[in-house]
Amino acid sequence: LMLILPGPGTNAPPAFGTIVMALGVVEHDSRTIGIGVALATLGNLFATAILGALFWAGITALGWVF
Repeated sequence: LMLILPGPGTNAPPAFGTIVMALGVVEHDSRTIGIGVALATLGNLFATAILGALFWAGITALGWVF
């Protein structure tokens, strides 16, 4: 879900974690899969923070207009 949201800088971090997980699956390496899961989770948290900041900035900007 996070990969399809249109936000600046929100697609690459979760996608990198997904790529690392895919590499772990191809190589049958559970440690690499675990690192990929951790990277994807951190990427999703980063993207959520960015989208939350954009939402907060939008609400604040609407407060200035009205």
